[in-house]
Amino acid sequence: MVIDDSNSNFDVRRTVRDAKASSILVIADGAAFGPEIETVLALGRYKRLQLFLPESFEWLVLGFDLFKDKRTQDMLLHPADYIESSEFFSWERFFTKQLIQLTAGGFLAYEKSSLNPAYLEARQRTVLEATLPKLGLE
Repeated sequence: MVIDDSNSNFDVRRTVRDAKASSILVIADGAAFGPEIETVLALGRYKRLQLFLPESFEWLVLGFDLFKDKRTQDMLLHPADYIESSEFFSWERFFTKQLIQLTAGGFLAYEKSSLNPAYLEARQRTVLEATLPKLGLE
């Protein structure tokens, strides 16, 4: 079972707890989800859980095959070389700004407030799935 529940960390805990499936893959924003990880992992006594916690959703999207330019790839490999801490409160904010700038005016135009439906179309979903690690849930 894959949980698609992006409203809040509380909803992830509740959804995992209430899911009928015995194997669950949770994909969450690592920075935001970190403080909640203990509570969700405790549910592992009852369910087979695997977690994938990328730096942020924006970081994950920038890693898509859609953004293969050298600068973006280097930025993902060496973020500390690009992020000025006096300008950005978090790496997530930096990656958000980069994704907004890279996609501005295009069909994948990104806004933090709502997910562009283009990201859910078959081609983009296929690219995303290829980017995810092979986690071996059965």
